[in-house]
Amino acid sequence: MQMDCTELVGEYEPRKIYSFLSTAWAYVADCDINSEAIRCIGSPRFTMWGIYRILFLRKYMGIFSYNGFQVKNKD
Repeated sequence: MQMDCTELVGEYEPRKIYSFLSTAWAYVADCDINSEAIRCIGSPRFTMWGIYRILFLRKYMGIFSYNGFQVKNKD
């Protein structure tokens, strides 16, 4: 049986993390975590923070590796 599995190795995390469903990184995770600052407005906070993040983009550092081939962010 084949399975789509992702292995995550963090810069400051000594252990490997495996995910077989989905991994949210960068934009989606930013909207989820940082929208806590406006939790008081309820569920629209995700939409509001998403619009804010589109207007004020930021760079997310990381390295993507697939079968030994690596892609790094360029500054």
